[in-house]
Amino acid sequence: TMQRVRSHGAALNRYAFDLADQFLDGVFAGCPNLRGCFHGDHQSQRRVVALRWAWIVKNLGHLEQLSPEFEAMGQFLSSRGVSPADIASARTAFLEAVREVSGSGWDAQAEADWAATFDACVQSMHLPVARIGGGSFQYAQAA
Repeated sequence: TMQRVRSHGAALNRYAFDLADQFLDGVFAGCPNLRGCFHGDHQSQRRVVALRWAWIVKNLGHLEQLSPEFEAMGQFLSSRGVSPADIASARTAFLEAVREVSGSGWDAQAEADWAATFDACVQSMHLPVARIGGGSFQYAQAA
């Protein structure tokens, strides 16, 4: 799964800013309360999301290298009061953004792979997350 996502993600790197725009638009439409989690104007937010995208895709095969970053992100999001519903909304926005920029390269396998990867990344954040994605994934509360 991770290798397929990494390959697909690398092919989408040239669309990172489009993906960032669509992701941010989706997140803010579904959860306007999350605007406070993103600093700066739209261009700087877009740049940060696009750069994070490239860094995460590059390191997907090595989640142990991503874990400290995800844990810090999880602590930040928890301190901002991000709820399980917010995470579910962000997941939906993320999958819709990747689907949109993928075009004809998107299929049921890609959807499942990206959903599992998003969920693994969220799990690395150690956030208390309820059932998301239609009840397919369950995460334990942070210790």
